Amino acid sequence: MTTQVQEIGFGYVKTLPGIIKIAQEVMNFIGMICVAATGMSARGDAFIACSVIALIVTALLLASYIFQIIAKLQIPWYKIEFFYCVIWVIFYIVVSSLVAASGSGGYIAGGIFGFLAAILYAADAYHKYRLIVAA
Repeated sequence: MTTQVQEIGFGYVKTLPGIIKIAQEVMNFIGMICVAATGMSARGDAFIACSVIALIVTALLLASYIFQIIAKLQIPWYKIEFFYCVIWVIFYIVVSSLVAASGSGGYIAGGIFGFLAAILYAADAYHKYRLIVAA
């Protein structure tokens, strides 16, 4: 699979997929801070685990586009990213529902940022799906 369909390099951050990835990182980080600042519970721990893993993996994917690693490796990146995004939509819906239902202010705020992250991951999955179908 070639990567001519989507821009790579530093110009990637100016494209819609690049902006979505940056917004995902922001939602992951803010949601994690809201929940972590409120106190620990099993619900909060699940949310923090979800957001930290998403933060790390999304940062690695963003760096892969910026530093053109995507173009150098001949593996089905779009399919991998599509499934990653779908899984994270499901994870974020579950853990955001758990923390939002707790009734605590910080958890509710974290849940809102988690739902926003889920929307962004769904948008990213849709974009990757369109690239897969177009290839």
